[in-house]
Formats: sequence, structure tokens, C-alpha cells
Amino acid sequence: MKKLLKFILKLFAVVTAITGILFVIYITNSDSKLIEFIYDKLLKYHESKKVEDHI
Repeated sequence: MKKLLKFILKLFAVVTAITGILFVIYITNSDSKLIEFIYDKLLKYHESKKVEDHI
């Protein structure tokens, strides 16, 4: 019985931590900021590549 209770408490702690992290990301809009940062870096990379036109 004690093992089951410890397992349930650990599971509850993990779920609470994950929910807290996701809530902070949602409130601060960090996911959109990260996507925008990655998009800007990729755009700079692709614009700086040398491209040969074959027509």
C-alpha cells in the first residue's frame, strides 16, 4: 500500500510540474517567440545561400 501511495504522489508531482511549465509557456507566449526566432534564423540562412538558376 505504501508503494502505491508513493507512486501516486510521484506521478502527481510530475503531472503538476509539467502542467506548471506548460502554463508558464502559454502565459508568456514563449512558444510563439521561439518559433519566430527559429524562423528568422532560417530565413537569414536561406537568403544568404548562393543559388544557381538553371533555366
